[in-house]
Amino acid sequence: VQNVMILFGGKDENFVPSNVLFTLDIDTSEMTRGKTVGEIPCARYDHAMCVSGQNVFVFGGRDSSDAALNDLHSLEIREGEMIWK
Repeated sequence: VQNVMILFGGKDENFVPSNVLFTLDIDTSEMTRGKTVGEIPCARYDHAMCVSGQNVFVFGGRDSSDAALNDLHSLEIREGEMIWK
């Protein structure tokens, strides 16, 4: 995804797992909360993310009860919108 870093999940300031998505514009250093459509994956931390073409993949991690997750989600990046699949 060109000149944009996508951050998803992790733990908040109270160490509670999150499913919030942020985008960071590398050129301007502006961080904003991402607006997405589709079903958002559950809150998680310790997950893996990678980019392939116009898709960001989120795999696994741990949920709010510290249980291991073994799921895969795709976020399709289109001009002006991000779609969870």
